[in-house]
Amino acid sequence: MKALSLKSVVFVFAVLFTMSFSAKAEATPVEGNSNTWLGNYTLVPSQKAVSINGKEYQAWILTYEKGGQKVIIAIDKKKKGENFIVKTDRFEMEYTNSEDGVGVKQISPSYATIDNDRNYGKVDDTQFGYQKKLTIGIKEDNEVLGIIACYFPRLLKKEYQYVLN
Repeated sequence: MKALSLKSVVFVFAVLFTMSFSAKAEATPVEGNSNTWLGNYTLVPSQKAVSINGKEYQAWILTYEKGGQKVIIAIDKKKKGENFIVKTDRFEMEYTNSEDGVGVKQISPSYATIDNDRNYGKVDDTQFGYQKKLTIGIKEDNEVLGIIACYFPRLLKKEYQYVLN
């Protein structure tokens, strides 16, 4: 039996330490004040991938202190940025994170699970226009998640705010 060198043992421990540290760093909740009627928010990584139209995505679960709905935020990594698919059982929207910045857009058909007319009838057009470009330049995932938590509720017309309560 061949003995392991000290370098090999140190390398294995370094890899294991890095992996455990990375897993803990990714599992850190993102929290803040949404500055909306829903109050503070908490984002935690989903324990399992989320399936949307047959494709699996890494996801986060968004909850609000004064809201009863869980919001799923699935992340689709692309070559030049990411798409953040934001969903409840009654409303869905998409945010992009690219070199152009973070902004909202109508949900792509490949991510959509709610009838287009039913979904967009709830959208405040003024807020939608404001949110098309929220930042300049690509942002880290945690930063984008916080931005979404603060702006997503504002997309709803007042009469549809119950969707998140």
